[in-house]
Amino acid sequence: MPRFLSSLTVAILIAALSTGCALYDAFQGEDPDGEPDAGEPDIGEPDVGEPDTDHLNPCGGTADLLFDGEPAELDSPCGRCDEGALACDPDDDNALLCAGERAEEDLNVCGGCDSLIDVELGAECDADGLPGFYICEDLETISCAALSCDAEDLDEFQWPLDGEHGLDWVITGYVELVGPNDLPMDYTGITGDAARVGPDPETLTVALATYAVMDEAVEVRAPIAGVVIAAEDGHHDRHYSCDEDNPPEDNHVTLQLENGFQLRLGQLRRGFVAVDVGDEVEAGDLLGHVGGSGCTGEPALALRLADCAGDPLSTFDLELWGDEPPEYNPPPRFMSAHLVPGNLEDDYYLVDPPPSVRSVRINEPHSHIVAISNANNDSISPGFAFIGAGGQSESIGFTTAGSPIVRVHVFRPSLSGGGGFFPHTLEYSLDGQTQITVELSASEHRGRAWALVRADRMDFEADAFRTQTFGSDEFHPLDFHPFFFNGWTYLIVGFSSFLAEHVFWFDQDLTTHQDLMEMEILSGGTASRPTANASYMTPDGPRYAGLWRRQTSINYTYGVHENQRIGAHTSSVNSNAASGRYPNQARKLFIDDEWRYTALFDDLSGAREIEEDVPVEDFDDHVDARLLSDSQVPYSLFTYLNEDGEERLMVVWQTAPSNIASNLEIRDDLTPEELHFELTEETFTMIRAFTPYTNDQGQTRFIYVVY
Repeated sequence: MPRFLSSLTVAILIAALSTGCALYDAFQGEDPDGEPDAGEPDIGEPDVGEPDTDHLNPCGGTADLLFDGEPAELDSPCGRCDEGALACDPDDDNALLCAGERAEEDLNVCGGCDSLIDVELGAECDADGLPGFYICEDLETISCAALSCDAEDLDEFQWPLDGEHGLDWVITGYVELVGPNDLPMDYTGITGDAARVGPDPETLTVALATYAVMDEAVEVRAPIAGVVIAAEDGHHDRHYSCDEDNPPEDNHVTLQLENGFQLRLGQLRRGFVAVDVGDEVEAGDLLGHVGGSGCTGEPALALRLADCAGDPLSTFDLELWGDEPPEYNPPPRFMSAHLVPGNLEDDYYLVDPPPSVRSVRINEPHSHIVAISNANNDSISPGFAFIGAGGQSESIGFTTAGSPIVRVHVFRPSLSGGGGFFPHTLEYSLDGQTQITVELSASEHRGRAWALVRADRMDFEADAFRTQTFGSDEFHPLDFHPFFFNGWTYLIVGFSSFLAEHVFWFDQDLTTHQDLMEMEILSGGTASRPTANASYMTPDGPRYAGLWRRQTSINYTYGVHENQRIGAHTSSVNSNAASGRYPNQARKLFIDDEWRYTALFDDLSGAREIEEDVPVEDFDDHVDARLLSDSQVPYSLFTYLNEDGEERLMVVWQTAPSNIASNLEIRDDLTPEELHFELTEETFTMIRAFTPYTNDQGQTRFIYVVY
């Protein structure tokens, strides 16, 4: 309410509002006649005349115009270089938006907004009688400076990456020089095919072991002081293959050095470029992270030094790396080694390898994903050996050559459990010399198995999914938990051998919630009962997935409550218990363009109920309290946002048998890597309650309950 209303006007407004009248909603200021109206306003036929347009803002609203939350004026300059103008926001008559702002690519060659003199950077000029070159004095100014354009005037470079050559990273290509007979030559004088130059002859390329290492964040720091004249971010990171006719853009930073040279650091990781055009950086300042953007088949840093004319220079040939440059020919070594359950057959595992495990299940297939530095491209012979407690050993080896980094997966069909052989050590060797030793645990399946898979990589209709064999037992899917992480939908899939006599179906291609509800599968005259349901987002929109089991002894039915208010949903769900049906699980489903809530009920004995508004950080203590007060344990759970935008847990509680209550454990604050590791470790427990959540740093973490 405006501050200049009289007290009598305030009283009248309050009286009007108390009766539900909206008479004064669009009226701001005093009565048009200057005197407040007396008596009760005519609610039925208000006669206020035309709105007082003197008190409306230029966009028709009743409050000050705002832009980015601050008072602003219509048609004021805005945007990059002030080449936009503030316009009325069509969705909010009290707000402005910036229209017609200048695009980033329209900036001048120095990264500024104003037009510059028509000369090329690096072109020769007269600097007060001395030879000079045009440089960017600032973002808006090109000036003629007496630059040496001489490498001798540069300070020594610092290597931009931490770690050791041949272990943490490998130089896969030096800048190509011209040798005798015009043959390609590297800085050591080696010519022809033996010259260690990469596919880009103008670039020094430094590669990481795998994209998994890239995802751990490898920082790139400025090798030398300079001014940022280009900085670009936002391009995709995993270009395992590249269309040379239409190469993708890379994320990069370009520094202008004091003597006039330019240094470009490219193929940086999306979202991690740490500087802007115009920034002055010192040697050692953070520029970004190593990435896989641009036309590259590996995570790598591409470093290009150019002279004042734009021609490439070799930092090694100019001896700019100081007294201890990276070794030219490091010995072959294991850079990384992953042990992964299952048979990995496609190259995408090299691009996006799953986390390594430290548990080997007897008679289960497994694969090794390894990266080995091999700078001299000689023939090398890696090997893997499982060594048992009694000295028994099973091993596999191969021979390879032809690349500065050998990235490969090696399949091992299974590990025998006969003769009391249980491995406890895994050794990775190279040319007969042990390089990496990993302590392992070994186990046999006892009724439960778990898998973490990407949804687009699992053929859910295949018999291989419906029936998994671990050891001598057949396992079938029991439950699943889809979640979205890092741009992909993943599934935690639980398998059971206890219900192997039943038949399971899974369908992930249902495109509406109604499809999920009406799905019924018949086999041998017996209808299958739904045992799990969920929805998840794909680039093509939401998908709905259900799991059905042919089992006549339990009556599973859906109870769907399409109400956005959690409280109403909870009350409605719990009311089903009066009819002997109890919530088997609670799920969050995308229905009618918004997230709704649903529950699956069964007629098994044992009370269950749903509780809302449980803070994630208090979950451990909350479970302990419920267990002590009424012997209830979590049966299923998911996260949601309450009306204040806070993340909360909805929990299905179950009255717990003593054997479950005594074995209950809560695992929380798990990273995706830790989650994968724990799932492959767990063989004797049952996971019932699982959900991802967001911690206070905005990172995805996972919580689950095992019995």
